[in-house]
Order: sequence, then C-alpha cells, then structure tokens
Amino acid sequence: MRKRILIADDDIVFQKLLAFEFERRNHDNVELLIAEDGQDAMQIIDREQPHIMVLDLRMPKEDGFGVLEHLRVQKYEFPVLVLTHYQNDEFRARCMEAGVKEYLIKNLMGIEEVADKVMEYL
Repeated sequence: MRKRILIADDDIVFQKLLAFEFERRNHDNVELLIAEDGQDAMQIIDREQPHIMVLDLRMPKEDGFGVLEHLRVQKYEFPVLVLTHYQNDEFRARCMEAGVKEYLIKNLMGIEEVADKVMEYL
C-alpha cells in the first residue's frame, strides 16, 4: 500500500526539493500530494486521507492554524509535522496543543532531515 504524504506549503522550491529527496531515496511506496494553500490542503485531506502531512503555517487563502482546526473538527488523527520559519513559542505551543508531532524550523533543517522525520512517523 502506498503511503500518501501531503505537503501543504506555498513554497514551490521546497515542494520540489522534498519530492526530489523522496525520488532520490527510491521510495516507490510513497505518493506525494501537494497543496499550495490552506484551502487546497483541506480539500486534499478530505478527498485523499493522507497518512501524514508536512504543514507550513503561513499560506494564502487559509493559514496552517486554520488547517489544524479543520483536522480537529473533522477528527483526523494522522501525524502532522509543522515546518515553518516562525521561531515563536506561542505558535509552537498552539501547534503542540493541536496535536502536532513536531514543530520544525525551516532554516534549521536540511531537506534530508525533513524527509527523515516524515519517514520516522510513517
């Protein structure tokens, strides 16, 4: 069974780098789903039922907190890793209260480390 990974981030370069990293690792059992904004992320979640999500907090149309609220209301329980530029204790606390597994800072993580974290939770 293929594992569906949702990347919810409006940074196209990041999306492509992470996709390339999974291809490089030869993970044929992984299907990447891409959302460029929060509304798209919620639609993909409802339609595709991903196994894990990497979520940016700052996105157009709906931010990451809105997506986390959608997960709570709909009672989804797959792991969520927040990957953001915000080194903010209040944001980290809000995410952890919402059930986020990891709060990762983009400029402190290499793409390989992000992929490792995703595979750890799959």
